[in-house]
Amino acid sequence: ARRRVSAALFDLHPAADHASRIAALWGEYDHELLDTRELRALAASPNEAARVEIARYFLDTNQKGVARPLVSGGQTLEARSLAALAAIADGETAVGAAEAERILAQDKTPCDALLARSAAAVATRRWSEAILAAHSAAAACPKQSSAPRAPAKGDNGRRADAGRGESARLLRGRRL
Repeated sequence: ARRRVSAALFDLHPAADHASRIAALWGEYDHELLDTRELRALAASPNEAARVEIARYFLDTNQKGVARPLVSGGQTLEARSLAALAAIADGETAVGAAEAERILAQDKTPCDALLARSAAAVATRRWSEAILAAHSAAAACPKQSSAPRAPAKGDNGRRADAGRGESARLLRGRRL
């Protein structure tokens, strides 16, 4: 079964929702996903939609080191936004924040760029900016399963390793 799912990812033309469904299945039934060889092949694949969705899965499951190579050098705003978020998750806050701001200068709505802005603000302890960016992300993408949340009472933001899912966990508390 794993081979068939992996083969579906390497298909050159699956739609983004197809890759998203595969990632959701993996998340529910199989936590080992791809081996090193398969990850390298996916990173080299021209199928950006699959790379984005699988990188998103890895960020959501706090496997940040695996996510970044999948979206680095991406061409779409979505891939670039996710790469910015992955850079912040990898501890390169300035790199990720700068890319997120370049993206948001072009388009104010990419959810992952807004989450990257929020994660960068959390990493640098700028709580008000983090909340505003998280609120913008929640407003722009209300159906997103890892919608950002406001900081809970007593949350001093000690963890600055925010990825997309990690950003939502960092900003835990009440929904905005």
